[in-house]
Amino acid sequence: MTAQHILFKSVRITDAESSFNGQEVDVWIEEGIIQDIGPRLKPSEPYQTVDATCISPVWVDAWNHGAAPKEEHRQSVADWHEDALAAGLGLVQVSAADHNPAHEVSAWEGLRSHYAQGPVVCIPLASLSRDHSGEDFSDLLSLAEAGACGFSDGPNHVVRPERLELALRYLSVQTKAVWTSLQKPMPQKPVHEGQIHLELGVKGSPAWEEEQALQQAIALVQASGGSLVVPVLSVPAEHVRSRNLVLGTSALHLAFDEHALMGFETRYKQWPVLR
Repeated sequence: MTAQHILFKSVRITDAESSFNGQEVDVWIEEGIIQDIGPRLKPSEPYQTVDATCISPVWVDAWNHGAAPKEEHRQSVADWHEDALAAGLGLVQVSAADHNPAHEVSAWEGLRSHYAQGPVVCIPLASLSRDHSGEDFSDLLSLAEAGACGFSDGPNHVVRPERLELALRYLSVQTKAVWTSLQKPMPQKPVHEGQIHLELGVKGSPAWEEEQALQQAIALVQASGGSLVVPVLSVPAEHVRSRNLVLGTSALHLAFDEHALMGFETRYKQWPVLR
């Protein structure tokens, strides 16, 4: 058997652009390249069988903060790339840490070089404001011309609506987007407001607060003509139809709800909360 020849048996294909989407088939891979897809494949060469339930194209992480410069003691860039590959990620967008903002071209280019040391495609976001203060904007025009595709002050900061609208207007001219959280993290409200938060005896985060923030974001995008990305949302948004507003969520939010916190497992303390 060889790792260069792999057969995935009876896996479900999840790929909207594939004619096999939704089907349960075998997948034959040689030298890292898919050679055949179909039912009950029988390769003539020795191969390794891999147990799996689903195969899909690589995933995208729209907002990551691992292995930041000056934090290599916590996670090295090499380990970061290895972890990203293991998670099925092919493209990751990272934002600068608070202690090392990318509000100038040289800092942003340093961030790009820092992450360009592995196989995963990394797109660094420039800082929206200086020192992530939410007040004085960074050098938006120069950063956009240097190649920054988007701007963010990180997940722990929420830009005031009037400043966010102004930023969206500025960046609409450059067709660049702003990445932001809808709400500032609230550790004192670690669980969705409902039956579970009552049973645990902790404060809950009501869905209406996030829904209200989402409605405000929609209004700002419509008023400014700019583009806004909300990487992680935990409330339903099927009704939202806006070409300039991109809404995402995380694998944890797709796989778990507030019941996961019944055992007080800290890994399920997410923001926004699991619902």
